[in-house]
Amino acid sequence: MVKKTYCAFCKHPRTVYDKKHITWTNVSLSLLAAVLLMFIVWQRFNPIVIVFFVLALSAAEIFTQMRWRLSVECPHCGFDPVLYLRDQTLACDKVVRVLEEKKSRGDYLLKSNNPFEFLHKRKADDFTTTSKPPQAGSQVSKRV
Repeated sequence: MVKKTYCAFCKHPRTVYDKKHITWTNVSLSLLAAVLLMFIVWQRFNPIVIVFFVLALSAAEIFTQMRWRLSVECPHCGFDPVLYLRDQTLACDKVVRVLEEKKSRGDYLLKSNNPFEFLHKRKADDFTTTSKPPQAGSQVSKRV
């Protein structure tokens, strides 16, 4: 139900719920809750139990999906793999925004889960490189 994993961006350990949808246990518990509610309210069988059952199933599915979706996002750096699969630029912007906010607050320095701890340091040369790729035949030896 709960899986320990590592964030793909900041490499910190975290827990994620691996259950995305309801199971047969949730279905049977929803049916039991609907039947109990029916007998509490009307003290006999009433066809409205089907409506209560459908509402209980809907509530269970919504709760399970929301719990999974909220647990997928990294609490340390804000990386969201579901958003990354949909749109990489939005995911990168979100991580940059969360990291800038943490950097401006400065409270990450005293925490054990520092999101900047495992990030790779980039050199200024990585961004300013304008070298052209080698031309075809330029790597050929001049000796004959």
